[in-house]
Amino acid sequence: ELSRSAGCKVALLGMHVCGRLSEAAIEAFAQLDAGGVCVLAPCCLPGISDAPAKLKFMYGTKHSSDDQFVAWEEHLETKFREVPATLVERCVVADIISPRRTVTTA
Repeated sequence: ELSRSAGCKVALLGMHVCGRLSEAAIEAFAQLDAGGVCVLAPCCLPGISDAPAKLKFMYGTKHSSDDQFVAWEEHLETKFREVPATLVERCVVADIISPRRTVTTA
């Protein structure tokens, strides 16, 4: 609401957002007026009790944590794509010194 009253465009940056905070950032982005932008770089998965139902099967299985993280990133990308009129791009940034170096922009 503050950005609307001030007439400003907003850039929402989520660096190393943990668990479901990534989804909260996407929900906040969805509430922005057209012209806002979001850059999201998640760092960890939600705990099994907070995980989306479609991903819970991967917890406590033979799936590697890398596979789980890729599934989580894909889930977040899908959530971004649910926001009307949003162009979404997900890429790996080699300069980020972490095994979890994917950044999604919208």
